[in-house]
Amino acid sequence: MTLFNEETDSYLDAIIETPTPSGFEKKGQEIFASYAMKYVDSITTDTLGNIIALKKSCSGNGLKLMISAHMDEVGFMVKYIDNMGMVYIVPIGGVNLSLLPGLQLILHHNKEKYVAVVGRKPIHLLNENEKKCIETDSIWLDLGFASKEDALKSISIGDIMTYSSSLNHVFDNKFITHSADNKIGGLILLEIMKNVNSSPYDIYFVSTVQEEIGLRGVTVVASQIEPDIALVIDATHATDYPLSTPSKHGDISLGKGPTLCISPDIDKLILEKLCTIANLNGISYQMEGHPNGTTTEARVLQIVKNGIRTALISYPVRYMHSPIEMFSIEDVKQVIKLSIEFCSSDNDI
Repeated sequence: MTLFNEETDSYLDAIIETPTPSGFEKKGQEIFASYAMKYVDSITTDTLGNIIALKKSCSGNGLKLMISAHMDEVGFMVKYIDNMGMVYIVPIGGVNLSLLPGLQLILHHNKEKYVAVVGRKPIHLLNENEKKCIETDSIWLDLGFASKEDALKSISIGDIMTYSSSLNHVFDNKFITHSADNKIGGLILLEIMKNVNSSPYDIYFVSTVQEEIGLRGVTVVASQIEPDIALVIDATHATDYPLSTPSKHGDISLGKGPTLCISPDIDKLILEKLCTIANLNGISYQMEGHPNGTTTEARVLQIVKNGIRTALISYPVRYMHSPIEMFSIEDVKQVIKLSIEFCSSDNDI
């Protein structure tokens, strides 16, 4: 099934198959840069590994607009190998350990990939406390090694692991994969830079690193660029599933368009302009409120140096940080459309 076009679809396939846990984004960043280079005036990287793709304004001297999306995904790291060759892991980023038993994970060692299964005691042998909670020392990765010595011939402490799932189409323009958050964001950046032909802004498209472990990459790169305005592209939690609590977490659905956010870290005039542009262009959107600030890059952008006027455009995702994150491709296309219209509009805010 064609989602956008041959080039964009090939990028999505490649980036989803490339492991990019926080701190290990380099291969994914190289892929992003290789696709972006034909649409921008320059591409640079920094010490942390952020990719900065600059597309200059039609005047050549516009306000600085930074649009960021993080490359990193949640994952795991090999922490310990026991004498039987069983591998113990720790999460990179926020992971629900209860999802792991019975899954297959992919262990990445240099250029090699190995399939591992997550093992746990059979249910018959679990005590009542073990049934209630899962700790990292109660599960292990079984790759079939006979001993620790055998394992160390092929893998190492510090190797990374990721979920084993590709991009799959379900129904009604919806797709599932393990890293929609936020590899879809990188795709959105590429589509924006490809389709913005004339802008009053110098646009810095930034694929950031280490978002999932503390919003680290964007803090560094924003200090370098010092943008006048920042837009963050990221996933947000959809709540249209059984047992969700919209009264607590908001009423956000797949297929109803981008989500715009009201929050102390969001500039009200930029938000107002995004809503106006959406209304003028027939773009459906949803609103969510975060009274204590978002958990996205917007949270730190607002307070970098002298402060950056920031807004957040999100696409809803069900089952965040799992191997089966679900999103609507129509929502993604509307995020792209709204972002393009914003970039092409007058810088009158």
